[in-house]
Amino acid sequence: MKKLKAYLFGNKVKLPEVVQKRVEAYKQDREWSDHLFCKIIVNNTAYFFIQYDGVKRPPHRARLVIRSDGSIPPIEEVCQENYQDVVWMGTNIDHCCYRLSTIGKKWSKSPVWPYKRMKQLLKNIRDSSDKMPAEMKIAWESFYQVTEIYLVKQDLIKKCYTKGMELYEKLLATHQASLKELDALEHYHDTMGRAAYRQNDIQLKTYEERKKLLRYLVKHTKWYQLVMWITIIELAYHHTKLLNEKKLSTSDREINEKIHDRMMNDELRLVESDFYQKERGILRNPSQTELVNE
Repeated sequence: MKKLKAYLFGNKVKLPEVVQKRVEAYKQDREWSDHLFCKIIVNNTAYFFIQYDGVKRPPHRARLVIRSDGSIPPIEEVCQENYQDVVWMGTNIDHCCYRLSTIGKKWSKSPVWPYKRMKQLLKNIRDSSDKMPAEMKIAWESFYQVTEIYLVKQDLIKKCYTKGMELYEKLLATHQASLKELDALEHYHDTMGRAAYRQNDIQLKTYEERKKLLRYLVKHTKWYQLVMWITIIELAYHHTKLLNEKKLSTSDREINEKIHDRMMNDELRLVESDFYQKERGILRNPSQTELVNE
């Protein structure tokens, strides 16, 4: 029965009555509310992170932070723009947990066999083509790098997904999260995302080199080298399944260009630079001045 209830209604922290009254008081016409599945703990204070949907103005949602005693903290308390405040934590906990449990689950099951097979085929070609010119050896290295990076990053994706979901389950059980736990969640989420991005990036970068190697092999393989021909045909098949610029839509290219630097630099945050500007625009918490004047 507990599992059925969790499936139907979600395993969320229950809002105290004083908090629920505040949620209703700040709700506007025809809106509906939802809340983060856990409390947010900052400086020994517990906060509830509320979202209103069906808001008339774009982006058609609003947010409210409420203390566990039902009081409304000023915006200066919960949105300090330091990537450690309640607004950052609430938004990012929700985002990371959702991405880990959905996209992370999908990515963790991505097949590795085709890449292991390509790796073996490339080794066979190297062993059979000892007179390959320097330029073709570079092309071979580029192709081989696709398999190496994919397999290493896929292992990392699986580890991040497993660790991230373990932490998610812990938060679902305790119904509270601190900055320390968010930092760990963000690490698993971002590492997983960067790993998947780099799997794709190396495929895009090596397309011309891979094509060059295959053309060389076709041109320089004798008609009677049947085993080599079978190897080339199979490798060419796998090559067609890999990414190249032609397979990207215009929007894919625009997104790729926009996020490339952040995805390739581990020191940069993946969040958009205007994160706080957007969040302040939808936050219903009053300013300190407005609270004093009430």
